[in-house]
Amino acid sequence: MSWLLLSLLASAQEAPMEEATVDAEPEVVVATPDRSRLPDVTPPTLLPLPQMQELPVVEGITAYIVPVEGVRKVDVTVYLHRGGVDFEGYVSVAHEANGWLQDIATGSRSAGEIAVYEDYWDSDVWTSSGGLLRQTVNVSVPAEDLDRGLDLLTDIMVDPKYPGREIKVFKNERFRYYMDEAVNSPSAIASSLRDMGWYTADSAYGTRPDLDAVAGLTRGDLRARHADILGNAPISVLVVGDVNPQEVVEMLRVRMGEYGTAGEESERPGFSPAGDRRILAVDMPDAEQASVLVRMPAPLLDANDRVAFSAVSWAYGGHFMSRINANLREDKGITYGAGARYRGGWKTATFDIGVDVPAEHVQVAMTEIEAELAKLAANGMTDSELSAKSLEDIGWWNSVLQTSDSASSFYQSRLLDGEDVNAPRGRIEALQGLTPADTQATAQAWLGEDSARLWAVVGPRSVIEEQLEAMNLPIQWVEPSDAIMGNFE
Repeated sequence: MSWLLLSLLASAQEAPMEEATVDAEPEVVVATPDRSRLPDVTPPTLLPLPQMQELPVVEGITAYIVPVEGVRKVDVTVYLHRGGVDFEGYVSVAHEANGWLQDIATGSRSAGEIAVYEDYWDSDVWTSSGGLLRQTVNVSVPAEDLDRGLDLLTDIMVDPKYPGREIKVFKNERFRYYMDEAVNSPSAIASSLRDMGWYTADSAYGTRPDLDAVAGLTRGDLRARHADILGNAPISVLVVGDVNPQEVVEMLRVRMGEYGTAGEESERPGFSPAGDRRILAVDMPDAEQASVLVRMPAPLLDANDRVAFSAVSWAYGGHFMSRINANLREDKGITYGAGARYRGGWKTATFDIGVDVPAEHVQVAMTEIEAELAKLAANGMTDSELSAKSLEDIGWWNSVLQTSDSASSFYQSRLLDGEDVNAPRGRIEALQGLTPADTQATAQAWLGEDSARLWAVVGPRSVIEEQLEAMNLPIQWVEPSDAIMGNFE
């Protein structure tokens, strides 16, 4: 064996060794940022959003379907286009109660069964509390249970029971609110004072509470009103979720095909506010805080300066670091928060400002509210404010399809405003072209020294009366109950 081992060793020594080939590793170049200047900022872009697909179901019923891939739930909203203006001309107690109580129970499902359905199937079903132009029935349901959800929605739309016990609960809640809760709440009094001081009792928007109508409400009233709505209303159905449009249309046709009436929704009534400046005030002797609200007219939704005013409203009081909040909260330190809201409409629109302050600071609050309005009217928004508003709107737009709920809210507005997705996109793009001068002109037109103001102030008269008189405006003192019931014209 030794000779074999020696032979192998000799051969190994004679054989040339092959060198292993090792590939050279690529040189890694590490990019270092240029810290000599600020980095380039790439502005966000608007994502594409799908248009609603308008599909006929039967005559009198039209479906508007928005497929949104990947969302877990489907939101379905049924609009029955027959509202308060088609009955009394305003939203009456009976009309409000009809929408309020319609989703409680049906002829074939008790209130308990509907509640169990919502819990077990992770769903929500609800109806509107009444409106000037329409009633709504809604369901939000997991996509795999859409069939079951549409069964429940149709049952509530067609066959509400209006249980006597729930009618009694509705009446008791109305009485308790108007006679106890509201008259002891400064914020409720201030809101009612502002709203009913702005809208006259003879307008569709100025409906006063009617306790006699509450007391006299019957199940027969509700059933008759429901039958009128179901038998005479054109119907629109908005469906948003991960669905097949043609399949949804067939589901709707099977369930709702015998309902719906050809026609158009009634026209929304108009309203022209008074052009004066005045203060409505209520004495709440035991209140330490005072509620200060002010309302002004604003552009209608079809006005040329809608986009500019929306930006002005946002700068003034539409976010945490808005001008009025920075003034009264951060600088003066007299409130936990102040804000403003532009409530746009097709026939009436308002700009509302509100804040709660210690009673001894009412005049300071009112003076600073006016000062911030004057600054916007004189100088408009800054470039940085316009940029921030633009970024916020782009962020809102790009989050529309995150959930069925956010998508449904967006497309409900499109449907009811009679516009496609290009309209709000166009407004965001128009905002990017606004200049401070544009916003100054709009602020001057709507918020300047000649614009109307209705102040609603609630607090202890012994503390706030002298402060209100210092504002040099007409003052009308109103009793709390009259403020809630609207009895002060």
